[in-house]
Amino acid sequence: MEILRFNQLLGDFSCVIERNGVILHQLEGAGLHPLIWLIEKHPEDLHGSTVCDKVIGRAAAALLITYGAAAVYGQLMSHGAVEWLAEYNIVYAYNKLVPAILRRDRTGLCPMEQLSVSCEKPQDAAVRIMG
Repeated sequence: MEILRFNQLLGDFSCVIERNGVILHQLEGAGLHPLIWLIEKHPEDLHGSTVCDKVIGRAAAALLITYGAAAVYGQLMSHGAVEWLAEYNIVYAYNKLVPAILRRDRTGLCPMEQLSVSCEKPQDAAVRIMG
């Protein structure tokens, strides 16, 4: 995967969805909000897509696997996300790999990361995230 190109593609957006060289969505928002919005409004756009996001934790990986992303790039990615992406044969790349995604104030795990830790399968985590 072309990390430099994906960094440029993201620019000021928090999440960009691309398929076959065509940008389908350029989204802004914190945490999983852009992905959740996309799943609620245009879930078919994730199937076979490349997803570029500022942060890919285990919870984001669960959603992307469940909804059929083909490739994932994260400027920051957690070990848990890498494990699931590799297990499900999703192509991935990152700028920085971290043990886990933390809360913004760094007082513990991000709530969505925490929610996904107890799940054995990405699909289970996706159901919990999407409610």
